[in-house]
Order: sequence, then C-alpha cells, then structure tokens
Amino acid sequence: MNCRPLIAVILIAADLTWSARPLSAADDFPGLCLEFDGVNDYVTHLDYFGETLAGEENQFTVTAWILAPAQDDGAIISQNTESGDDGFQLLIDSSGQICVYDPTFGCAINSDPIDDGHWHYIAYRRSGPMGDLFVDGNPEGWQVATFAFVAGDQWSFGQEWDGGSTSQHFEGELDEVQFWTRPLSTEELRTGMHSTRSGGESDLHTYWQLNDYYPCEYLTYADGSYAMGAYLMNINTCVGHNSSAPVGGGSSTLRHVIDMSSYSFTGTGAELSFSWISGPGDVVVTRLDRYPILWGSGEGEVIAPEYWIVHVFDFTFTADLTLSLGADVDADDEALPLRLRLNQRPVGGLYGFTSLGGATEADAAEDWAVFSDLSATGELFVKRNPQPLPVPEVQIEYQNEVVVLSWQATSPDDLSYTVYASQDPLATFPEGWTIAAFPVTETQWTDSTSDTLQMFYRVTSGFLVE
Repeated sequence: MNCRPLIAVILIAADLTWSARPLSAADDFPGLCLEFDGVNDYVTHLDYFGETLAGEENQFTVTAWILAPAQDDGAIISQNTESGDDGFQLLIDSSGQICVYDPTFGCAINSDPIDDGHWHYIAYRRSGPMGDLFVDGNPEGWQVATFAFVAGDQWSFGQEWDGGSTSQHFEGELDEVQFWTRPLSTEELRTGMHSTRSGGESDLHTYWQLNDYYPCEYLTYADGSYAMGAYLMNINTCVGHNSSAPVGGGSSTLRHVIDMSSYSFTGTGAELSFSWISGPGDVVVTRLDRYPILWGSGEGEVIAPEYWIVHVFDFTFTADLTLSLGADVDADDEALPLRLRLNQRPVGGLYGFTSLGGATEADAAEDWAVFSDLSATGELFVKRNPQPLPVPEVQIEYQNEVVVLSWQATSPDDLSYTVYASQDPLATFPEGWTIAAFPVTETQWTDSTSDTLQMFYRVTSGFLVE
C-alpha cells in the first residue's frame, strides 16, 4: 500500500460581490486536483480535522467540485464513527445522482443526474435538524438530519469504512473542498462557487485546495509549507493531475432581476440589458482572471486572460451583453465588430465551445463590445477572428421575390455558398458563416414577370467571418 500525507489549510465572508485571489499561482490554471480510480484510491486519517469539527453538526456547510461517472454508491466525502459505523456521507450512485446519506434514513436526498462529463459544484448545508443539497447553485431537496459529529470520527475522501475495511470507492476527480462552521446563504453559495478563497474568511473551518505538490509526496499551500493531517492511499502524487474545474481568482456578483432593464455586475466588467424575461429571478456573473481551457474551441485569438460564467436561476431571458474587455479593442474591431466572437459552452464542460455570433458594437477608446440577443448561459469567452476572407465577384439574381447572392469563397472546407437574403445586407450562411459589415449601394430590380420595382442592396465589398 502506498500512502502520502495530504495537506489542508485550517482556517478560523462571502458577500454578494466576491473578489478572490488564488492561494498559489498554479491555481490560475486552475492547478491540480485529486483523481480517484474507483478501485483502491482514497484519503484517510483526517484526524485533526475530525477532532476540531466535533459538535459542529448543527451549523455547517461543505462544498466541493467533482467530475465523475455514474457508479455504485461511490463515497465522495464520508464520516464514520470510531467503530466504523455509518454517518454523514455524500455519494454518487448508479444513476449518476448525488445522494446525501443519513444513518437513520439512508439516501435522504437525491439530486438530478450529474454524470454528463462536466464538472459540478455540490454543496450541503445544515441548520439545526434541517439539511439541504445544492448542485450548481440549484436546490435539490431537504432532509431532517440525525447524524452527529463527535471526537474520534473517521473522515475520508473517496471511500467509506465498513468496520475496519474500505468500501464504496469513488471514481472521479475532486477539487476545492471547503468546510464552513455555519450554513452559507443561497446567495453566498451561488456567488462563491467559482472563486478560490483568500484564506481570511470567517467561519471557513478547513479548505482543501488540493493543489500544489511539493515535494512530490505532499500537498502544500500558499507558502510551500505542509502539515501532517491526512494520507493519500494508493494515489501517486508524483504524477500531478491537472484540474479543469471552472475555479480561480476573479470577481462574482449576484443581481436580483425583477424587470426588463439594465443590470451591471460589479467587478466583472459585464452588464446585461434585458429585452425579455419570463419572470423574476437571480443572475450570477463571474469573471475568472485566467484563460479558459480551449479544447475543441476552434481557431481564433483569445483576446485576454479572462472569461465569464453566467448562471440564471428561476427564469429565462433575452438580453444584450456588454463586456469590458481586458485587452485593446482596436480600430478594426470598432469598424468590423463581428470580428469579436462570443463563444459558449456549458458550465464545467471540457469540450464543445460554440460560437454565439459576433459583436454588434465595439468601442476602441473604452475597450468594450456588445453582443446582442443573448439567451444562453454557461462559460463565455471572446476571441478575435482570424483575418477575414474577401468576398469576390458577387453574382445577384432575383428568384421568387427573394434576392439571391451567390459566389465562390474559400472556407475551411473550400466550399461554395449560396446565400438567400430578403432586402438584407446581413445574410446567414450554412455552417455558421456570416457576411460582415460592408459598404452597400442601393439600386432597383425589375421583375420581368410582374413589372414591379423591388429594392435591394448590392454588395460592393465585404468579408466572410467564421
């Protein structure tokens, strides 16, 4: 058996606007996490942690980021009695649901499935006898809890004890584990889910950042020091596992949206101007001050080390999004704002960024851009498109009261496109291509069959923009 000491930060307030800094530079990526193989990996002997948490069962919150497949009751975080009996546990079951296990009632709360290949933020809080579970900021259910924390409890990550034997080994990745000695508010959970902690928050009992390895067998925190507090069993920490969780330093703000007006999100450089909402609700915008992990994002220049995460709770919407960008918006961007492309993927996703379209307005002096008619949430970043392709010799015909523009154009697949437009100089292409802004001349077309005059725009120059 191979065991390694594990290091925690033992700390003795979140606000609706949260600003954080990583505890180490490596967390900007955002650092490392623990990967469990589902066979024999686990973390045990959280002795000091368990002793200091004794008696805190009526007022606490535990949060973590996990990435895991469905499995047979894999134990993510477990508390057992000194004799090995069951206590409080967070599990993931064969349906991919998070289960809050209580020794009296079994799985007292089950979440919606989370085995979708994305990272998810889980949070359990207890106030007196009442406990509830949140996943990605959404309430999943509540319980009347019966477990207690006492001195001598055995705490572990990645398994739970059956007597003196390990069982229910967890398969997946675990990052950013936090224990608080009070129930965090719903607003605090939603605002703080993507932010690393600074180390000075009151009521933050223990912070397992699960980040730096130094030397290879130890997990350390900001100043490089370490302390005996737990052991990694069968986990080879000499081979670090990079975390792709959407966590880092930056700012996060929650706003209560009640009407169709503009809402600024302090510290994030974002503003949403709502043109339609289905009802009132909460919006959280987080700006992380690092580059997104861009597997599968396509070509283009990410214009600054920053990206945004938008969560909407309890309503749907359409809005214009204004972003203050941490890089120079140049004169070409202002003249051709469609070059600035907004890209989106689900929160915690690893692949699948898709383009939501180009900016409708950009300001080179103030370094901002507007993206219109946004209805998507998730992780968002802005990239500048590669050099646009010129449109050669546009041929124009008139067919069935629709202006038809067609031409040969070099594309990533070297295809020809026929574009249909109805008196509109901005037409939509297959495969997400668009005619960018261009000068136009106005002329007339006489339909020989009806002798009616039709107005249309003749393209004199322009660009194809991916």
